[in-house]
Amino acid sequence: MASDRPRALSGIQPTSGSFHLGNYLGAIRQYVALQETHDAFYMVVDLHAITIPQDPKDLRANTRLSAAQLLAAGLDPSAARSSSRATCPSTRSSAGS
Repeated sequence: MASDRPRALSGIQPTSGSFHLGNYLGAIRQYVALQETHDAFYMVVDLHAITIPQDPKDLRANTRLSAAQLLAAGLDPSAARSSSRATCPSTRSSAGS
């Protein structure tokens, strides 16, 4: 289905516990605003957070918390598509899992 709307694609790393003011001012409030005017695709880039050793259980919990915080900030699942990198089949297969 073709759309005349511009597209927005962005990702945010799951932080340890909660997003901070910089996340909100720099990205999240723009995500919420752009979902009204753009075909919006947002992801929690959990695999990009593995720059240092991570407990897989903590990373999954932080990923879920980040997704919940995006929804709480106003991201509308019916207006914007969202996912985490680890849930994308092509990402998992390219990583050899």
